[in-house]
Amino acid sequence: MHKASNTTTTTGKFPKNRSVNFKEFAIGFLLTTKGTIEEKLDYTFQLYDIDKDGYIDQSEIDIMAKYVLRMLGGNGNDLQSVELLKHFIASCHCNEQGLITKENFVKALSKNELLSQLLSPFT
Repeated sequence: MHKASNTTTTTGKFPKNRSVNFKEFAIGFLLTTKGTIEEKLDYTFQLYDIDKDGYIDQSEIDIMAKYVLRMLGGNGNDLQSVELLKHFIASCHCNEQGLITKENFVKALSKNELLSQLLSPFT
């Protein structure tokens, strides 16, 4: 148990040089296993909002798509990435600056089960 509480995370939720303590690990685990769909999607949004500005921007979308495609066995640099990005962006109704708000992220993934499963394996 001690090792788990000192594991360094690279999800973007915490600075790279910061360890996740047991309480933080437990909260994330509970949210992803017992939380409502909205709580799970909110948690997922926090993971993808790397710079913590309250929006997911194009660079964060690129990272997200590559991560998802690698989980599915691809290399993240192919046509699948482009198609996933197009579909995701279209469904999220980005604001004028091309940013995705948490509200639009949750709304889009709540309406699309396949996209939700791809982008938020916790749901």
